[in-house]
Amino acid sequence: MQVEPSPQSTTQSRPVFEIGLVMAGAISAGAYTAGVVDFLIEALDRWYATHNGNPPHDVKLRVVSGASAGGMVGSIFTAALGGDTLQPVKDRPEAGTKSKNELYRAWVQEIDIVHLLQSKDLDRKRLLSVLDSTKLREIAQHAIEVKPVATPAFSKRRPYLADPFELILSVANLRGVPYILALQGGVERMTCHADYMHFAVGANPPREPAIMLDPSDYSTEEWKTLSKAALATGAFPFGLAPHNLSRNAKEYAGKRWPVTLYKDGQEFTEFRALTPELPDAEETYDFLCVDGGLLNNEPFNLAHSVLTPQSGGRNEQGGLKSDRAIVLIAPFPSGAAKKYQAPGNLLSFSGSILSSLLAQVRFSFEELLLASDDNIYSRFMISPKRPERFEQGDIACGTLEGFGGFIHEPFRHHDFMLGRRNCQRFLEAGFTLPCGDESGAPGNPLFANWDEASRQQFRVRSNADRSWQLPIIPCVGAALNEAPLPDWPSYPPEKIDRLLRQIGGRMTNAGKLFIDLHAKSWISRSFLRTALWAEKGKVLRWIRGTIVADLREHKVLSENPRKKRPWKKLIFWLFLIGIAAAAAVSVWA
Repeated sequence: MQVEPSPQSTTQSRPVFEIGLVMAGAISAGAYTAGVVDFLIEALDRWYATHNGNPPHDVKLRVVSGASAGGMVGSIFTAALGGDTLQPVKDRPEAGTKSKNELYRAWVQEIDIVHLLQSKDLDRKRLLSVLDSTKLREIAQHAIEVKPVATPAFSKRRPYLADPFELILSVANLRGVPYILALQGGVERMTCHADYMHFAVGANPPREPAIMLDPSDYSTEEWKTLSKAALATGAFPFGLAPHNLSRNAKEYAGKRWPVTLYKDGQEFTEFRALTPELPDAEETYDFLCVDGGLLNNEPFNLAHSVLTPQSGGRNEQGGLKSDRAIVLIAPFPSGAAKKYQAPGNLLSFSGSILSSLLAQVRFSFEELLLASDDNIYSRFMISPKRPERFEQGDIACGTLEGFGGFIHEPFRHHDFMLGRRNCQRFLEAGFTLPCGDESGAPGNPLFANWDEASRQQFRVRSNADRSWQLPIIPCVGAALNEAPLPDWPSYPPEKIDRLLRQIGGRMTNAGKLFIDLHAKSWISRSFLRTALWAEKGKVLRWIRGTIVADLREHKVLSENPRKKRPWKKLIFWLFLIGIAAAAAVSVWA
């Protein structure tokens, strides 16, 4: 079997290590993923700047795959790579000041429940989602569909970007792609709904057909397609509006599927094509999409298909030969396991089914085991770590089943800054390879050009066998300064009343529109509107109780006593006195 040359063989005689990033879906905890990426880019920028573009070894970021919030982060990240909109965030910007960092601006400052509970989307006389997705479109347009700019090629502006650099977003294709499999016993027809959108930047074409993005002009249709795909991969079912996407039908014919085979006792990956059953006359394949995390929340397979040698084979897992790896960024918005309580009615039973399906999608057993194994050097993982918070979860956005970050900006800021800190720790002591030592122990050839002083400065002990190891991406320059651990945030109880008023407003507006669209007679409309008015208070009380209980469980609810408002009592007594005076006047008259 012919094997592709190792990426450590370069024309510049410098060893190369290739990286694929996998960004898992995490709802509002995408703020954590954004923070991780922010520090990663800072570290790479500093690594090349410190060595005037000639470090002792090269790092190539070859592919980013993402689902849901991770896909949205990856899209903003890709659009920002060609410009100066990724300035590292060291602290919270001044009040009223918009950050020049597109990741922080989008994931911390812009996205908020205030916008999601508006009713701008109802002007179209149709109800597509529980929440208003208008703000998300505005964020995508600002972060991705920016004004045309003249920028150098990616590989020159940021030399650690591969050519081509690829972005793959998982989406749940509600139309599906039909396939026919000819088996020995007959023919099997199946439909694949786990789809993806494939983009690339660079002078060289990718292996599979992809939408090529021009970094010198962000006003093209290709960037607008990326903007739509970013919204589609993050369209949480029912919560956010679904989106229509289109692909060239011929792209499905060129799609390659990874197949794990064994030969001479060795496992290797081979890519095989499977032709879909599409109408011959259909050149453009249109489909409606929702959240990519619904079917592929940690798209390892999409990044792996790019990072694996083209002719097949496998990525080296041993520390002495590893020359490429996948890094999973997994916020996992959950804490310690809770005491089990069996569902007792139809509503709770239905909720358990939905939560089980979502949790199972997040559980990639084989990939997670490989990423957590200290002896495997082709899989790595960054996840939130704040030891004193284990029982309640390490991230503030993990409240309310991952939606908590939307209700409070300090939650999002905390998780962004924690992502930066965790990434720094990961690069310093987790993302490493054996480097050998004075005793003659072998090391990875990636560090062949390192001088002794640098080895002594950066080497760390392995957690697995206590051998000496060196970082693949050393933290140098400004990236060497310790990323601070952010203070744990809290949610003011007085904000709950305002939040409930906003929820009630959205409930009323969306409910009325739903009734008007689906109730056929004025009698049924009147009845349903009365029921909405009668049950609204009960629903809001249930929502209040759920929010308060969850925030207290995660220890993010400020327990400061609510401020007394004597003016309310004054108004009440003045109102009673006014009524009594009016009654007395009428009697005397």
